[in-house]
Amino acid sequence: MENVHTLLYRHEDAILDIAGARYEWVARIIRAAVVEPKVTRVGLTARLDKVLTHPLWGTLALIAILGGFFGLHIK
Repeated sequence: MENVHTLLYRHEDAILDIAGARYEWVARIIRAAVVEPKVTRVGLTARLDKVLTHPLWGTLALIAILGGFFGLHIK
């Protein structure tokens, strides 16, 4: 075992190759183990949230909705 260590320390590139191979092995294990979620369509609720929480469009939507309610109440 000592012969292997002395040989490795004489050749620094061999140590780097071994370390690189270990990191590549870990990367392959991670790629095999990790499941990335599929990209799904944006639902109606998410689209409404995006529009209604926008500073300009949300304010305009609020004015339109409140105007509609008050307009129905007056008639």
